[in-house]
Amino acid sequence: MKKASSYKCILRREFILTVGKGIAGVGVIASGIYPAQALQKADKEVVNYQDTPNGSLSCSGCRFFDGESGCAVVDGKVSADGWCVAFSAS
Repeated sequence: MKKASSYKCILRREFILTVGKGIAGVGVIASGIYPAQALQKADKEVVNYQDTPNGSLSCSGCRFFDGESGCAVVDGKVSADGWCVAFSAS
């Protein structure tokens, strides 16, 4: 009579997916950005927001500005003439 094995057979596909998810999770944690934090906006004080431009740089030329008075990075209303350290040219 053959003895039953107590080991579970793992498919190659399951193994690769599990390892891939683990590597991706370590990458996110190592970067210091946790999924919940990635969705939160920063307070104006944290990004040194000001209602005036920094030379020729202003919110209206930033890729995070929504074209009205909102920003994908800064919490609250921002001015098209404002500026902060999160500025990224569009």
